[in-house]
Amino acid sequence: MQVGEVMRAVVRSLEEFGVFMELVDVPGVTGLVHRTEISWDPVSVAESGLERGAWHTWECESSLCTHGGRAWLPGRD
Repeated sequence: MQVGEVMRAVVRSLEEFGVFMELVDVPGVTGLVHRTEISWDPVSVAESGLERGAWHTWECESSLCTHGGRAWLPGRD
């Protein structure tokens, strides 16, 4: 993944600290979107409007670090 690349992802789980999304364009990779990266405004995951199974696009704002099929997804939708 490169900076500025837009990824398709589906929400797999909602946690208090963030959201796990499966990257559709990178098979087998699930990424964490920390709750502070969900919105420019302070919101909880519950207030974010994200739902399990929902599809989203995500633009990578910095280098994507992957390790063992896991990724950290910096950036805001």
